[in-house]
Formats: sequence, C-alpha cells, structure tokens
Amino acid sequence: MGKSIRLCSMLFVFCLVIGQVSANSNQFISQATIGTAGFTITAPGTYTLTEDITFSGVSTVITVDSDDVTLDLNGKHIAGTGIADIAIKVGREGAPGVGHKNITIRNGALTGFAFGIRIFLSSRVFLSDIQVETLTFLVLEIVITQGPYTSNMSSVITECSIDELFNKSMDCYR
Repeated sequence: MGKSIRLCSMLFVFCLVIGQVSANSNQFISQATIGTAGFTITAPGTYTLTEDITFSGVSTVITVDSDDVTLDLNGKHIAGTGIADIAIKVGREGAPGVGHKNITIRNGALTGFAFGIRIFLSSRVFLSDIQVETLTFLVLEIVITQGPYTSNMSSVITECSIDELFNKSMDCYR
C-alpha cells in the first residue's frame, strides 16, 4: 500500500512538472507555419519567429486570439508583398468583438502592409522594439470600443520606430 501511494505521488509530481513545461514552452513560427493563409495563436504561451517571413496572402499574417501571449519576432522581418492587409492582429473585430489581455509583441520589423498592428478591444498590450516601414494606412490601430463591448486599455509602446508611411501613423477609436 505504501509503495502504491509513493508511486502515485511521484506520478502526480511528474505530471505537474510536465504540465508546467508544456504550458510555458516556446512555440516556433516559420515561413512554412504561416504559408499563405497566415497563423492564428489560440493558446497562451511564447511564440518565436525562426526566420524572416515573406507573406503573399491577402489577409493577416499573425492573429493573436488568446490571452497571455508573447510574440517574439526574434529580430526577424515580416514583409508583405503589398497584397496583405495586416501584419499582426490582436483580438477579433465583428459582432461581438473579442479582445485579449497580457499580450507582448517585441523585437522585429514589419513592412509592406496596409496596417502594421491592429488591436481590437484588448488591454495590457505591450509593444517593444518594433520597426515599421512602408505601410499604406496605419502603423497601429487600436479599437477600444465596438458596440456594447469595451476594453480596459492600458497598453505600453516602447522603443519603436516608424518610417515611410503613406497615410497616418496611429488611430485610436472609442
């Protein structure tokens, strides 16, 4: 009886350790992962680009559709071919819109899109060390309210640069 309790205890601890490792493990995003359809993050965690990305699709390269996500561009460049609308989108527009919290996007460059980063109804979004250039419309669009839905907007932007914009650099809607 004592051995089976110890064995169960050890299995329980092992499962806890494995669960923590997998929950906090790094997910890698490559050109193959994104393809022409884009990539949607649907679970918390850290996601890291492994290479420069050239996107020839027509929608969004990376969509963050989960809370507690770090998207590390890892010093890489996401380039659009002039067809795609959005490099990175956080949350979902529409009725009802869906926002997220605790999102970090850092350390990379975006070029050749209509919109650099679009944030819908989300809070605690941190943008750091992002270089954005050659966009048609906006570097950053933040939608705080959409119909009856409102976000508690408390986000931080640090050490980002903007170059060669054709229209505006930032819009914030209430």
